[in-house]
Parts: sequence; structure tokens; C-alpha cells
Amino acid sequence: MSDSPWDDELDTSRRAGPLASRGESPPLEEQIARYMKLDFGSRDRFVGAIAAILMAPLVIDVPIAAIERSNALRHESEFIFMLALLSVTFAKFCLLAVWLAWGGSRLIWRVIVVFASLLFTCLAFFYDTRATEGYSTVLLACAVLAAASASPKLFGVRWVSLDSWAVVQNDAKPAHTPRQFTLVDMFIWTATVAVVFGVIRWLGFPRGLLDTNPIALLLTIGCWLGYPAVGTLLAMWAALAPGPSVGPRCAVAWLAMLGLLTPILGLIGGGARDSGEAVLIIVAAMSSTMFLVFAPLLILRSWGHRLVRQGKLPYVAMPHHG
Repeated sequence: MSDSPWDDELDTSRRAGPLASRGESPPLEEQIARYMKLDFGSRDRFVGAIAAILMAPLVIDVPIAAIERSNALRHESEFIFMLALLSVTFAKFCLLAVWLAWGGSRLIWRVIVVFASLLFTCLAFFYDTRATEGYSTVLLACAVLAAASASPKLFGVRWVSLDSWAVVQNDAKPAHTPRQFTLVDMFIWTATVAVVFGVIRWLGFPRGLLDTNPIALLLTIGCWLGYPAVGTLLAMWAALAPGPSVGPRCAVAWLAMLGLLTPILGLIGGGARDSGEAVLIIVAAMSSTMFLVFAPLLILRSWGHRLVRQGKLPYVAMPHHG
């Protein structure tokens, strides 16, 4: 295994040979997809992910913050702006947490990139004397979302590419070669955790969280972090699970998310007379957030990426030979 910073997990840039063994030319779409896969190796994906993550605050956060500070919104456009603000912001944080949890590069490099991206976000939104506390807050939020997104790893789920999986299956090696946790890995994880907690301690833990009622704090964390984390997991399952039925899984994931939102929607609906708009904003924002998270994952699915449990071969549509 290479010691490069982007080679931490299974290298999905290894591709199987051509499948056309009967002298038939593969379809044009398959040729384009195969060319795109061959053109992007581990290093290219790592550099591309860094560029996209560092550019996201400039493209997303700066325009939203400028509109928010200008106070130029009319009453009829406030609903659309709030919907876009919640859904785009949550989707960006969820995708950033997915990359932090499942990226193929070393964890310390991913953490540094996330630090820089969230710093740019805070520079766009937080401009008062408590900006450092806002930075530590978003760091903690992203860490919690990443930990929740990585929870399928506890059940033996791996992020693989079907082509690289086929190469491993065709080799003389066993289907799953466990990666030993080395001394270098222990040092890297220890340094990563120390850097995260050191930065948060240097910035200052959010004092507003310490002064909050514990029950209200748990409800706030459950609403602002729990629901996006669950929505991210459902979107990952719908987009990257083995099997051809993406549409039904997407519908099931959306219905499951509505079912989980029922308690908070009931509290809002029964607490005020003019709560219909708030309920509509929450449902629409969470639905659009799941769609914005689902769309990039669906692109990765078209490139052959799947979430599979160890020991189980992902679904691959094979031609029927009579």
C-alpha cells in the first residue's frame, strides 16, 4: 500500500479489463463512463475534492451572507430565501461530513481541509466579537454529523467501487483482506483528535451551550443535528445501496424522514395558530436537503460507487447466457 496522503483505503482507480469478449463494441455511454473512471485516480479525486470544498464557501456562503446583510428581502421572498438558506446550508454540511467520514485520504488531511472550509464559512457569516465561538460551534457540528455518517462502519459497511471490487474478486486474493491498524495509524488518529480538541479549546467552547437547560440543549441538538444526520444516512442508503431499485428506496427514505419529523411538526403545529408556514418550511427544507445530498451521491453511484457489507457481493447486472 502506498504511503501517499490520499491512499488510506481501497484504491478505486483500479479498473477491470474490457467486458466485451465476443468482439462486440460496448455502447457509447459505457465507453464514456469507463473513460471518465480511468481518468480520475485517487490523487485526482483528492485534489478535486479539496478544490470543491474550499470553493463551496465562496460560491454558497458569501452570496447568502450578502443577501442576509443587505436586508433587501421583501415579505413575499422571505419564504423562498429561508427555504434556500436552510436546505443549501444543511446539504453542504451533510456532504462535507460524508467526505470527512468516508473519504479515502488520511483523516488528518481531511480534518485540515474541513478546518479551512469552515473558517471561510465563518468569515462569511460571523463578523462580531464572538466569531471564534461560532467557528468552534460549526466544528463541533461537523464532527457530530461526520460521526453519525460513519456509523454504518460499525456494522461492517464499506465504501467500494464495483470495478475495483471485480478486480479483487477475480484475483487470487481473498474477497476481503482486513487492513491492519498499524502504529502509524495510531499516531495519526491521536494527532487528529488532539488537533481537533486543541483548536476548539483555543477558540473557546460555545458558552451559550453551557448556559442552556440540558433538556432544551438535547432537543436543540436533536433537531439541528439529529435530523440532518438521519437524512444523510437515508440519502446514502437510497443512493449507494447495492441493487437496481433506486427510485423506491428514495421514496421510502423520504417517507421515513417525514415519519421522524412527525413529533417536532406536531409540537410546532399545536403551539401557535400561525404555524402552518413554519411546518411547511421545515418539511420543504428537509425534503430539498435530502434531494441536494442525494443528487451528488447518485452521480457517484453512476460511477460505480456502492456501500456494501463485508462478505456480500454488491449487485451487478450480468448478461444472461442461455
